[in-house]
Amino acid sequence: MSGAGVLERETMRNLLKSAGIAGAVLAASLSIAGTASAGTWVTVGDSWGWHHPYWGPYWGWRPAPVVVPEPVYVPGPAYVVEPAVHSRPRLDFLLDELGSQASQVRADRAAGRLSGASYNTLMAEDAGIRSQAIRAADIHGWLPDPSYYRLQGEVSGLTHDISRDIG
Repeated sequence: MSGAGVLERETMRNLLKSAGIAGAVLAASLSIAGTASAGTWVTVGDSWGWHHPYWGPYWGWRPAPVVVPEPVYVPGPAYVVEPAVHSRPRLDFLLDELGSQASQVRADRAAGRLSGASYNTLMAEDAGIRSQAIRAADIHGWLPDPSYYRLQGEVSGLTHDISRDIG
């Protein structure tokens, strides 16, 4: 064999080696790119989804199952719950009437028309009627008819006592 034939063989061998290496590099890069595009994790909104070019309703996204954690009980601060205040017209009427009488007694005391003993007696009677009305309303949630009529009689008696002590 001549030197030219060896050189051609050598060139052909180098060309085949280069082509083989280039093919291997190309195959490796395509396989890496293919696995990367076959599926990737993407964030869509608040949930995670699996992205693939041929899956899902809008070119590639299908939702992954969302795992909701169990709720955790966190104890809050301890506090006293007050009962809700309801409208109690009978109680409000009695307390308004007692309040107006108490202000009249204070004004008469300031004007000197009542003695200290009469003032203390009338205010103690007012406080007693007020506490009975509030206690009855707290027990029943409202003032029942018998309690209301009895307390109305006591308020009338207090009005009579005020007019008697002043006059």
